[in-house]
Amino acid sequence: MNDIILKLKNLSDLDKRILYEAKKQFSENGFYKTNVDDIADKLSIGKGTVYRHFGNKIELFLSVTINDLEITKQKVSEIKLVSGFMKSLDIMFDLIIDMFVDKNSNNPISLESIMAIHKEEGFVKLLPVFLPYIFSYREFMINSILSILRIGVEEKIIDDKELEQKSELIFVLVLNYFKFKFFAFSLGEQFTNNIAREPDRERIKKMVKNFILNGLKER
Repeated sequence: MNDIILKLKNLSDLDKRILYEAKKQFSENGFYKTNVDDIADKLSIGKGTVYRHFGNKIELFLSVTINDLEITKQKVSEIKLVSGFMKSLDIMFDLIIDMFVDKNSNNPISLESIMAIHKEEGFVKLLPVFLPYIFSYREFMINSILSILRIGVEEKIIDDKELEQKSELIFVLVLNYFKFKFFAFSLGEQFTNNIAREPDRERIKKMVKNFILNGLKER
């Protein structure tokens, strides 16, 4: 796992091409239906070349996962360049939704994806390193929300009580509420012959944000 993280910091052009095509295939087909042969064919390279660069299918999937998480971390770090509490909070919501929830964001990473392979032998061997990485990523996101809340305090929009706990609650609330909405929509697609109505992302985001803001504001 440490080798994966180290490799992602020094990607060759071919590495980037493989990750791009793998992300596309995992997004469209899921982990089990994705075939490494198809990834190789799309890139006009041999299957062995993919394995030489990324070990095996599980390591390739985790490489795509971690690469996207690292890209999101960079985007989160850039929020501090944005002025204003409300705008920063809005961007953070979008990043959380895009990264973990919205199936329309061409993103293969989700808790469902990880759970789908959690019993695979290759994945189990990587768990001792992968789980600490995920936990550290979670802490990074919560601390980033905390920084945004502190901006809200400075702008006198919210009070300064229990900001650490509020940061964790916001992350969990936004992530899980949207996951539930989109999961319910996916079930509707499967069992109602595609007549389920897709969630209105912007409307729901506004509703959740207002709900959170009402809880944060001084009373």
